[in-house]
Amino acid sequence: METVYRYRKHLREPLKYIGLFFLLLFLFVVLYLLLAMQGRQFDAGVLEAVVFALIFFFVIIGAEILLLYYLFLRRFAIISVRLTDDAIIYDNIKGRTVVPYEEIVALKFPSIEYAGGWVQIVHSKGSIRLTVVLESIGEFVKQLKEKLEQRNMAHKYKESQLISFYKTATYSDQSWERIYENSKLLLASMVVSVLILMVLPFIKGQGGWGLPLSLLAVILLAIGFSVGEVVINRRFATGTDEMSLQAPERDKGFEKKVYTWVFGVYWVIFLAAMIIIALM
Repeated sequence: METVYRYRKHLREPLKYIGLFFLLLFLFVVLYLLLAMQGRQFDAGVLEAVVFALIFFFVIIGAEILLLYYLFLRRFAIISVRLTDDAIIYDNIKGRTVVPYEEIVALKFPSIEYAGGWVQIVHSKGSIRLTVVLESIGEFVKQLKEKLEQRNMAHKYKESQLISFYKTATYSDQSWERIYENSKLLLASMVVSVLILMVLPFIKGQGGWGLPLSLLAVILLAIGFSVGEVVINRRFATGTDEMSLQAPERDKGFEKKVYTWVFGVYWVIFLAAMIIIALM
């Protein structure tokens, strides 16, 4: 049975994720304004102006996001690609493209190893570009390589570039899976951290520190997750068999240990910072 390759769900359904982000942002902004206005007297006109400005800001941002979705993002929900016995079948917003393997001119792999990139399939009538955010793109490249080798077309690509991209693509597949699996914990950690950092400074009479400290906490969390990925990547890189294009399966036990340390260290640093702020 032919495998249909599609882009990952955060690109197929971007409005759901962007909407969640802006809902949280809206709630945080409202909370910050309520804390900032606590105990102060404001003219009704000032309050109306603040509410109007807040609504206007989010309406404008929302309109821009919808425009961005319509112009650039909605196509990812439609894009799919599959390998048949005779051809590549590529569907996108413009329609269907069928590329017999014999019409492939070259495979190009503009990429930075383990960072990102894409495969460009150049054919007689144009080209197809697929980025590492395509689900199972590593397996796709491996199968495409086999199709070309069966037709004595291995000269259509550079072996070293294909191997490098395969490792990047397969690692990207596994990395995105980890992000999805840890997304709830990441989101919960971010929300709890920001709430504490917004409320505590106001309790201490230092409300102006809330926003920069919240931003710092989010950055620290992102850095911690990135460090965890670097640790996992070192094991992945040494375990890949380049000759057979065989990447190691995920070691979920090892990954769990890594991210237990990542979140543990983050919360130790965070709580230590909260104690210092509370004692100031």
